[in-house]
Amino acid sequence: MQRTWLCTIVGTIIFLAGYIAGHLLPSFSFGLQIRQPKDARFMHGLVLKVRNEKEADFSATTKRYALEVYHDENTNCYIYITETGSIAVVPAPK
Repeated sequence: MQRTWLCTIVGTIIFLAGYIAGHLLPSFSFGLQIRQPKDARFMHGLVLKVRNEKEADFSATTKRYALEVYHDENTNCYIYITETGSIAVVPAPK
């Protein structure tokens, strides 16, 4: 019974020491450098005409959707955002 309590106390102390070292002490004290993430860079702004199967050609009444393209240098991905709130993320070619 005493051994169980001793293991519990020692485990709790080790856990708290790890928590303090990992979360509360500054990272530079361990020789780590924190890299600030870069903002996504605006690439293109597009207006896309989209017609349904009933329309043979594009006309003045054809629906249009705005699309913006961003490049995220942190993940090397392209981010496509439409005016309707749709988002697509695609890996950038190397």
